[in-house]
Amino acid sequence: FNLLNQGLRVIAVGNSDRHHLYKQEVGNPRTFFYTKNDNPDEVTDLEVVKAFRSRRVFLSTGPIVETFIKNEDQLQPMGSTVSLTKNSTITVRIRVQSASWVEPEMVNVFVNGENKKVFYLSKKDEEFFYEMQSVHDFWIVAEVLGSKSLFPVVPPDEIPIILWDSVTRSLGGRLVKKLDKYK
Repeated sequence: FNLLNQGLRVIAVGNSDRHHLYKQEVGNPRTFFYTKNDNPDEVTDLEVVKAFRSRRVFLSTGPIVETFIKNEDQLQPMGSTVSLTKNSTITVRIRVQSASWVEPEMVNVFVNGENKKVFYLSKKDEEFFYEMQSVHDFWIVAEVLGSKSLFPVVPPDEIPIILWDSVTRSLGGRLVKKLDKYK
């Protein structure tokens, strides 16, 4: 949050940066972006560039998150710069959708790096509203969290993949040492 607090409007991207295919799942987290069309075959290169330039991008390991700010009947999507008068009331709308194998549990709403509100999820498609007064420049981040593993879709890091040739050498080495005792 330090870059945002310094006024730098950066665009984050998510990637796996995996160096071993057998140790970690590739392609997780992912970078998602908003376009006018939900059909990937119809999204143009220009729409992708516009989504990134307008900061309508979010990172996720599963849940799809939509955020909007409503002020005086105007609904502004994520990434927007909204001009407000002092003490304006705004409503932050957050929608979380997830596949059957993803179990998000909570949404944290951060304003200038401070956790202002926690919402708890009970459904796979849920919408939340957070009202606040504008007092000065601010930024908002919605963070969706869950505590359960995405296994078997994404193998967890805590279950190591067994390399059977290493196990065989290890067991074989122990057996040879025991047999050496009897010489």
